[in-house]
Amino acid sequence: KGDKNMANNTEKVIERIKRLKKESGYTNETLSKLSGVPLGTLNKILSGGVKSVKHETISKLENCFTIKNNKKYRRLVYTF
Repeated sequence: KGDKNMANNTEKVIERIKRLKKESGYTNETLSKLSGVPLGTLNKILSGGVKSVKHETISKLENCFTIKNNKKYRRLVYTF
């Protein structure tokens, strides 16, 4: 059951990143450069070619979707 929940959470995170990428207008190449995640790895993640993604990788990708507000960075909040 634990593996199934982890896979389900990974799918949700990947779907959120896909949505953020689409809304931002970033290409895979741009997101790779901004995040430091290799393009091949990013392509595998976004195509569903991996079963799990390291927390560090998710953080790198999510950190690309921030906005500057009053000298503080706040993460864009999306519901899912």
